[in-house]
Amino acid sequence: MQVDKIKALDEGTKFSGIFAVSNAEVRQTRNNKDFLSCVLIDKTGKLAAKVWGFEGEAPPNGTIWSIDGEFSPYQGQSQAVVRKFAVVDPTTVDKRMFIACLSEEEMAFYTDEMHRLLNEIQDDSLRKFIEFVLLEKYPQFREAVGAKSNHHGHIGGLMQHSVNVTKLALAMANSYRGTPTFELVNTDLLIAGGLIHDLGKLGEYTLEENIIDFSLEGTLTRHYDTTPAYIMEAWVEAGRPVGRDVLNFLFHIAVTHHGIELSERPPSSFSAWLISCADAADAYTQAGIELMTESGVREDGRTKERSWMLGNHFYDETVLRA
Repeated sequence: MQVDKIKALDEGTKFSGIFAVSNAEVRQTRNNKDFLSCVLIDKTGKLAAKVWGFEGEAPPNGTIWSIDGEFSPYQGQSQAVVRKFAVVDPTTVDKRMFIACLSEEEMAFYTDEMHRLLNEIQDDSLRKFIEFVLLEKYPQFREAVGAKSNHHGHIGGLMQHSVNVTKLALAMANSYRGTPTFELVNTDLLIAGGLIHDLGKLGEYTLEENIIDFSLEGTLTRHYDTTPAYIMEAWVEAGRPVGRDVLNFLFHIAVTHHGIELSERPPSSFSAWLISCADAADAYTQAGIELMTESGVREDGRTKERSWMLGNHFYDETVLRA
């Protein structure tokens, strides 16, 4: 049973609970005494930790420990000191104790929204193809994580992010309705591309060790490189239901969705531009949400940890809920 949550710890707090361990490494003090440096993980976050006087080999990633410890920041950085620990049989615990997950209500909401968006694709062949991709070929899409960290790093995060990006892109497109710019919008491609633009994340991460980590595929490649392969595999298996031109536009949206600064080439269609903008908007918005909720902000309004997504600008800054 989890007794304390990482995000709820304050300086000097003594805590106990069950945590996953990662990045463990045996080091030596200046007096040549061994200690263990590691990271503790629960569904609310991660916390650097030290085990002084440690004996033996460093535990592998995903090892489960029952811990008694104390939250003891050092030089302005969050840190715990582990006083006692015992190895826990991983088959006796639910990995969702260590990996954040959408609530049942959120999962149902985003599932309904995904189906609603699918039904808005007017072209029958394209709609049936995207339904095949998300509902038949890759049913794991619904519960896949959206990242290791930074944004949407939780079970259901990939679907959540993909639905949000699609809705944001549609909202931006509709803001041009009544102008010549709107004629550049292919709504069907916008919805289809938005829903599957991150499909490569299905293979980028693994949850096998009770933590979100990069798989071998994710270590060697990135999702924006592999998404076309996932789409192509589904296209062949479905009997090539859409033409090559449509397929190439879906590829293009996938490989350019990180925009002109991070993609190898810039978006070259209006739909791709909108997906790129929506992708950045949802990523930064989610990072901000995670800072401005109980999971990331102390009672005094100060944020607890750095956010890579927000360029570390919010470290120890005051965040107002207004």
